[in-house]
Amino acid sequence: MIRVFKTFTRQSVRNLWWHETTRGAEHLAYRTATYGSKLSEPTSESSPDGLTWRYSINWSSQEDWNTMMADPIIIAGLDARNTYYSQSGSTQTPPEIRNI
Repeated sequence: MIRVFKTFTRQSVRNLWWHETTRGAEHLAYRTATYGSKLSEPTSESSPDGLTWRYSINWSSQEDWNTMMADPIIIAGLDARNTYYSQSGSTQTPPEIRNI
């Protein structure tokens, strides 16, 4: 089992997090519908000022996560997320993966 962590930072609380946008919600719904049996224990933590958000989730295996990351629909959603954050001046860390 692995746990994947990501941290996102935005310049203003007026900028929505990607998962709060319509396209982001659709991406999340697809991931959950397609890979939900491979996921467990999501956590979400925001900084007191609301400008930093840290998310993590367990995956049943590195192979399952790799399969999801090779999915063309997931890739398109991640590309859209990257563009969204870049255009809003927000940043995101690369995924941090830990064996658990």
